[in-house]
Amino acid sequence: MKIAAGERKTLNSSSHPVSISPGGFKSIGRMPNTVVSKRVQRIFSEWIPSSAFSIDDGEEAKGFHTLFQIYEYLMDRGVSRSDMVVGAGGGTVTDLVGFASSTFKRGVPITLYPTTLLAQVDASIGGKNGLNFEGCKNVVGNFYMPYETIIDPVVTLSMDEGRFEEGLVEAFKIFLITGRWYENFKSRCRDLKNRNLRALSEMLEEAVRQKDRIVAIDTRETGMRRILNLGHTLGHLYEPLAGVSHGMAVAWRLEREMHYFANLGLIDEEMYREVSETLSEIVGLDFPQLPVEDALRLLRNDKKATTSESMEIEIPLVRKPGSFEFAKVRLDDLLAVVV
Repeated sequence: MKIAAGERKTLNSSSHPVSISPGGFKSIGRMPNTVVSKRVQRIFSEWIPSSAFSIDDGEEAKGFHTLFQIYEYLMDRGVSRSDMVVGAGGGTVTDLVGFASSTFKRGVPITLYPTTLLAQVDASIGGKNGLNFEGCKNVVGNFYMPYETIIDPVVTLSMDEGRFEEGLVEAFKIFLITGRWYENFKSRCRDLKNRNLRALSEMLEEAVRQKDRIVAIDTRETGMRRILNLGHTLGHLYEPLAGVSHGMAVAWRLEREMHYFANLGLIDEEMYREVSETLSEIVGLDFPQLPVEDALRLLRNDKKATTSESMEIEIPLVRKPGSFEFAKVRLDDLLAVVV
């Protein structure tokens, strides 16, 4: 981090400004109203402002108890609607601090410094904020675009093995959806897993561009943007019921949903094997069986359910890279691949 001073590249984003800047995380020291995860505070304390407020790591923090702590911090700081609030951390922080900023005094501007690869390609882009409630992920939330998202590839070098690869899975999902950089990702997978900064920066730039392109068309997730939920339906079962991280659940759920559609004959078997093999190269696949009743309860509360009483849910279907649609499936049929 001390020697990193690469060129700052501001992308021509349609939804909100995004900059990719090696070493750019150090600019956080000039930000007075900052909320960080404890892990980020510990690793990057040299650049974190002394006035920063740290919150617990992980999904357990993503609830109302931590939200109220952030409100108290902003109150104590006397933050006005013209002051900037900063969130630095993984997806938990960007989702939670984004929601706090959007609701505090009816909205104060926020700048995000995503520090995990998963947050850099996903959670910090597009203004989706959320809290977990009663065991359901992101069931409380809103849309609120950040003032800016500053992505520093260097900070991802501090990530634990396994957690870094989860971000690669999310990027692969975006390339699968759009068809852009899909072959590049497969051919450079080894460099990416080895955290080659040049390859990583190029991948981040393309992943952000593609996600922004989708978000700009559908900022409120009523149409095309729902394609980014590819794999999320089953993933939101694996996280609470199998106790795995969001990123690992991304890989498992994507493989299982592709397996489901392959069994129905809606995608080619070769396409399914190609995706499965790439996911295995990134993180490996070892699925646990899930309890039927708990899984069904969570599926019924999924935001994508057609009605509260329906036994159907609409999920994305990718037939080949860059070609997708939405398909209604029965909950009990979908559950068959995970229980």
